Amino acid sequence: MVNMDTPTTKETVGGERDDQKWRLGHDLSTYDCILPAVTFDDLILTLHCNCRKDTMDPCDVMRELKTIIEGHWEDAMFLVKKNADRIIEYARNYYRD
Repeated sequence: MVNMDTPTTKETVGGERDDQKWRLGHDLSTYDCILPAVTFDDLILTLHCNCRKDTMDPCDVMRELKTIIEGHWEDAMFLVKKNADRIIEYARNYYRD
């Protein structure tokens, strides 16, 4: 019998899974995006969800764009800091056979 109070996934505080290390060579590939793209659709949906349609103005657009980009920037900085040693290792060995 499964205890419904016990999580079935390996989640920790913040929703991060125990088996996710966010490390190059483990969870991440050198082809993964460090800083994901932001589309016009992303911005439009964010405006739709966060702003009143009758009072939206260009300041709202810029504020929401800044919020999206700052979130992506924080994620990118986390990944790069966590993997700085591996990034350096990959760069040093880039041209080796």
